[in-house]
Amino acid sequence: MKILKRKKKVVYKLIMILSWVILANVSNSIASVTVYNLGGSISTYTTIQAGINTCQSGATVTVSPGNYNEIIYINKAINLVGIGTPTIDASSFINTNTITFEGTATKNAVISGFIITGASYKDINWVYGNGISCINGAQPTITDNIIARNSSGGVICVNSFPIITNNKIIQNSYYGIRCWESSATITNNIIARSVNGLFFANNSSSILTKNIIIGNFGGVYCSNSPSTITSNVIVRNRFDGICCNRSPSIIANNVIVENARAGIRCESSLSVITNNTIEGNGHGIYCQDSSPTITNNIITQNGTTSPDCYGIYNDPDYPGTLTIDYNCMWGNGKSGNNNYYKCSLGVNDIQKDPQFIEVDDHHLKSTSPCIDAGTDTTVPFWLNAELDGNPRIVRRVDIGAYEYQSPPPPAQRRKEDHLGVRP
Repeated sequence: MKILKRKKKVVYKLIMILSWVILANVSNSIASVTVYNLGGSISTYTTIQAGINTCQSGATVTVSPGNYNEIIYINKAINLVGIGTPTIDASSFINTNTITFEGTATKNAVISGFIITGASYKDINWVYGNGISCINGAQPTITDNIIARNSSGGVICVNSFPIITNNKIIQNSYYGIRCWESSATITNNIIARSVNGLFFANNSSSILTKNIIIGNFGGVYCSNSPSTITSNVIVRNRFDGICCNRSPSIIANNVIVENARAGIRCESSLSVITNNTIEGNGHGIYCQDSSPTITNNIITQNGTTSPDCYGIYNDPDYPGTLTIDYNCMWGNGKSGNNNYYKCSLGVNDIQKDPQFIEVDDHHLKSTSPCIDAGTDTTVPFWLNAELDGNPRIVRRVDIGAYEYQSPPPPAQRRKEDHLGVRP
């Protein structure tokens, strides 16, 4: 566990550095805003909103380094680009969001390269206090930003369809991303240190892939929002890694490690849980009034400090009918034998050490019993790659998040890194 602890320090050091960058940028002087309109005209302004107001749809606004104390409203398809990571800071305003995208005309709008901070609310109300708000059919692309220290959330989506990619969404008070009646595509972000990392509610069926979700109270919460959750690293959240409430979801190719209550919790959900590596959580998978299909997963060393924790737990007060097969179940519970509770061993389950390369590297050794031990039939047809991006099925699918690859020389072998998901 020494490697895990060392990586944890590195993650939080990164977050502290990002916080320092935010504070440092706040002290910079305001520079300029340049609008490059269609037809070649160029004009400059001292505020971002003034530039946006004169920018034509399809044109570009660039913002030079500095601190811009304003709130931003965008209702057209412009490209808003920060040069040198300028800060948009709404801390001088109350009951607002730092940036608002509104309407379907924002399809093809892009915001990139900013620190977005300082949104606040007067009364507890998740509509305000967000770094970025997408409302009324907004469809922007939000990419390569630092969205931090907003008093409600990082990004909120209400009846909207954004693409959120390659951002660092950290230290927002209540949630990193919240979706309500929305469908978001969320990829390659770091989402850390909020009450809820991601919160999907009221038919917010979203795609969540290749993100790092770390150090929140809850990792991913879906309520009446069937979602696709693939190829993420979900680690050290203080409640559940993933919780699906009345949300039949596809959960595949994830590494789900050291989440306090459960790696995956299903509440009244008929989910497909396949090819995940689930290690060191409270329960591995907890099912309440749920009948998920659980196949091709490595579920190991969950609840090792408690006699009441299990690899797969079927709540006896609200039992479901679980379909379990082709999993590797090993060393769960304090005794090491708490692999199943009120559910049955799958016919093709194996109860052997999965043989990871190292303590904090969930790739398989060449001698692992998980190699070629899964079933291809439960792998979604569109899931072509495993967590590293290698083919998901080589001969017969392996159990766990990674397909075994003949290892390169030790000097070239890359260790799993909870700071980023490799392509």
